[in-house]
Amino acid sequence: ARPCPLMLAVLPPLSAASGSAAFFAAAAISSAATRGGELATSSWFARRFCWATSRVDKQVLWERQKDSIDVHAARGDVEAAEKAFLELCAGSQGSPPLSRSQDTTLHNLVLKACANSGDVDKANDWVARMAERHVVANVRTVGKLVEAAAKRGDIAHVRGWLESLPSDVSTNRILFSIAIDACGK
Repeated sequence: ARPCPLMLAVLPPLSAASGSAAFFAAAAISSAATRGGELATSSWFARRFCWATSRVDKQVLWERQKDSIDVHAARGDVEAAEKAFLELCAGSQGSPPLSRSQDTTLHNLVLKACANSGDVDKANDWVARMAERHVVANVRTVGKLVEAAAKRGDIAHVRGWLESLPSDVSTNRILFSIAIDACGK
């Protein structure tokens, strides 16, 4: 994939920069390309930036891959979101471990794909993986599970998820709105 002229124009000055300004600029450019659907351009830019600065900036790559999962999740493409998730995990070997919040965020993005496609079975599989890996669920996790069931009008699953909320996760208006929506289908 050939990068757009703007990416080529910003590479030399960005390569000469250092510190947090360069990091955030590279992350923003790569993220913008990913969100615009230019996954190949984003990947090329992230690799080129890291090579040009003689460092591997894990945070830039993590942000780009996270955005890639999110793009697939927004489309409800569970298979592509899972693939992007697994690529991120494979690429992070030897890196510092993800924070608890990053780990939850990545799993929630795959659950978002399940929710947007209404795939309750896959959502159940992913929440089981989270439990096996001791990934902490939050209100967004539960929201995605409820949303997946609601898309199919599966009131039994909606009710089950709401009744099985972990004690440290509180309900909110959004969860109840999703549940009510499920009842209307």
